[in-house]
Amino acid sequence: MPLTNAEKQRRYRERLKNNPEKREEIRKKNLERIKTKSKKIKDMTDEEKDAKRKLWRKQKQKQKAKKKEEKKQEERQERNETEKEKRNKNRKNMRLRKLNDRYKKALSVIEKNNRTIATLRKRLFRQKKTAENKIEEQCQEIDKLKVRNEVLESTVKGIYKTSNQERKRLIKKITVNAAGRHNIHSRIFVAKCLGIARLRTYRNKQFFIRDDITRTTAGKKECRTQSKQKQQIRYLTDTLKNLYEVYKSEGGTHSFSTFHRRKPFYVLSPTATSRETCLCIKHSNADYMLYALISLGLVERGTRLKDIITRIACDINSYDCMHGKCSDCMNIDLFMDSKNDEKVKWWQWQSQKHTYIKKDKSSGEEKEMHTRKTTKTIVTGTVSELIALFNKEMKLFKKHYFNMITQQSQYRKCLEQLKPDEVLLVCDYSENYNTKLSEEIQSMHFGASKNQVSLHCVMVYWSNKCQSICTVSDSLCHEPAAIWAHLLPVIKFIKEQTPNTKVLHIYSDGPTSQYRQKKNYFLLNLFAGKMNFDATWSFTESGHGKGVADGIGGSVKRCLDRQVLYGNDIKSADDVFTNINAAMKSVKTFFIPVQDIENMKKIIPTNLRPLPGNNDVHQIITTKTENEILHRPLSCFCGSMPETCTCYFPKRHSLALLSKVRQDQGFTG
Repeated sequence: MPLTNAEKQRRYRERLKNNPEKREEIRKKNLERIKTKSKKIKDMTDEEKDAKRKLWRKQKQKQKAKKKEEKKQEERQERNETEKEKRNKNRKNMRLRKLNDRYKKALSVIEKNNRTIATLRKRLFRQKKTAENKIEEQCQEIDKLKVRNEVLESTVKGIYKTSNQERKRLIKKITVNAAGRHNIHSRIFVAKCLGIARLRTYRNKQFFIRDDITRTTAGKKECRTQSKQKQQIRYLTDTLKNLYEVYKSEGGTHSFSTFHRRKPFYVLSPTATSRETCLCIKHSNADYMLYALISLGLVERGTRLKDIITRIACDINSYDCMHGKCSDCMNIDLFMDSKNDEKVKWWQWQSQKHTYIKKDKSSGEEKEMHTRKTTKTIVTGTVSELIALFNKEMKLFKKHYFNMITQQSQYRKCLEQLKPDEVLLVCDYSENYNTKLSEEIQSMHFGASKNQVSLHCVMVYWSNKCQSICTVSDSLCHEPAAIWAHLLPVIKFIKEQTPNTKVLHIYSDGPTSQYRQKKNYFLLNLFAGKMNFDATWSFTESGHGKGVADGIGGSVKRCLDRQVLYGNDIKSADDVFTNINAAMKSVKTFFIPVQDIENMKKIIPTNLRPLPGNNDVHQIITTKTENEILHRPLSCFCGSMPETCTCYFPKRHSLALLSKVRQDQGFTG
């Protein structure tokens, strides 16, 4: 590798140090060179003197020329500054002239306005005089009408109070029709005159609390209070403009302003803090792909998934079309096959394999464990791949969409058409409640010393009333044995309230395997036969199961936390049961012993036959035959008896027990 200049110089100096003679010689040469460079003028020759003086003259001339140039620049700068000042002065004068002109114009306008104000003031004075005269005349007429109305009101109210029920209904009907069926203010006035409660003319509340219009919240802090009335918050599933279109299509008659004004106070538009954490994965993935197609310009902006479905299905209300059984539209794609190889990215929810190392505490050995995690990832592909995937997903999504709409509409139909001998139950497990003490030491508060309590929430609907119920237990088991241990006290309570109940409809969340499984079907058919009623169990579509039961769970947890703040200790399900009974009058509570759940497990046989296509079933119907049920892909309540309805082609399924079940074996519930 060649040496650098610095290294060469260093080695040269080291050699000079070792050779003093050469070093002294070089030093003398340097001194002579310095002397020749710094030679004084008296020591110079005549030629050197002339050259030196010539150099000095040139330097002086350069200095003079430089000073002259600097002086010229200063003069030029002064000249420019004076010109700028003149231009600025002229501009100021122009502005002043314009302001003066505007001022004169404004004065003329003010003078003109003053004249018009004077004329209008005189006109107003004359109109006030005439209005006062008319008001005096109308007041006299109003006083006469008041006297007549008071006499009429007192006589009608007296007749209404002394009449029997038939005559009361007749008087109410006559007065309401006279006031105008669609004039709400007149109807309110009539109701006050009769001395009865305000007539119900508006059903917007029932519209807004539907599960397809708003979604309920389950958090104990997600509540709102107005006029000392506390309600669980519900968030709109779409904009008010779009929901108003749904309201009008269902026969609504009120204007948009009235529709908006009559919205319940606890129904809110979602915000960033109220983000949805229970999204439907099918809706979410389809939305992401649709956004990608919109960004590429293949789909118009503002297009929704519902609009896409109408393009690929003959009839969105047809079971065959939406389930891909229609020969006309089963192979329709939104886009034709494309060979566009342009790269595009879009979001997708995907379930991926995850490997981690777990250390065994007893042996100290490390084991490789496998699990699956759902993550939101960016998918990269070509435009043609995106189109092919979207076409494939939409064929599955239209089935999911139809199931969702049908299940929600059938739920409303079941609720609205309940007969006196029918009852509807909406049930779901709430998140386990962590017990709390009014005072806790640090190791308990931050440690794993707290117990949990199971909360099973049920809303019971009769034809003329409803009741919120919460069953509590120390057992954290959520299997079918626990479900029916929680449900049996509720069913017995229903029998006590309405002994003539013959049909029981149950609705629960769809994707959870705790409800949708063969053991639950066995217990449903078993207890329906024992208690002598017909029963149906319907499941909501996957990802769309949030309902009124979640709101009950949030209210119960909020009440329990408030009791802890008041100094009560909640250490077990027994304490939960006691506090809810004492503090919540609107929620009926039952305590479920752990032994009841263990006894229920002994009833269930181990050789039950699973139901084929279980994930596609949305309604289970009990039969009079032992260990035999009916099932169908979607719920329907059009028949007088659940077993007689033939919609969606119900099929029979035998649970195929090999040995007879010992009924009531060890059961105490």
